[in-house]
Amino acid sequence: MEVGEKVSRDINLLKPYVAYLCNKLIEECKKQGLTIQVIETLRTQARQTEIHKAGNGPALIGPHGYGLAFDAVPLKNGKIDWKDYTLFKKMGAIGKSLGLEWGGDWKSVDCPHFQYVKGLTDTQIRNGKLPNFPPIPGETPPLDKQYRVYVSKLLGNGLTETYAKTKAQQLKSQGYEVYYITPDGKKVNV
Repeated sequence: MEVGEKVSRDINLLKPYVAYLCNKLIEECKKQGLTIQVIETLRTQARQTEIHKAGNGPALIGPHGYGLAFDAVPLKNGKIDWKDYTLFKKMGAIGKSLGLEWGGDWKSVDCPHFQYVKGLTDTQIRNGKLPNFPPIPGETPPLDKQYRVYVSKLLGNGLTETYAKTKAQQLKSQGYEVYYITPDGKKVNV
């Protein structure tokens, strides 16, 4: 997307867990009688530069550029009412209840903004760090993630690495490619 081109509103361009939260926000707002519209999701550096030149944000891309943020607005009679803070506040409270950070709480207020960064700074995100994403409810994680969680749970419950290796070998004998994660975070193929 080049400067001046259409803004991305595609929720599917967000990280899967953030897309889940965005859809959940829409759903929960609707349950509470509030219609909202997503007005921006994934943002390019060119779009961020355009926003910065207009005096509405930093020069460097932040969470929007990594699928970790989206902007949404409440609708009143089918239209955006930028002056009705009560609607924004209601939407913000619902988003926060889902685990999103809301820009309406910031010193430099940004009521449409929601993000899932779990305390990471923009610099950390630009350097490749992402928050840990929990599993999406009702969705089966890939086998390797299931197994990593399983082994971590075994080790967290005080079971030994030998026991974890035995379980891994059982899965391998069933045709799965498996490994385990040691307590110090090393990946060990079985």
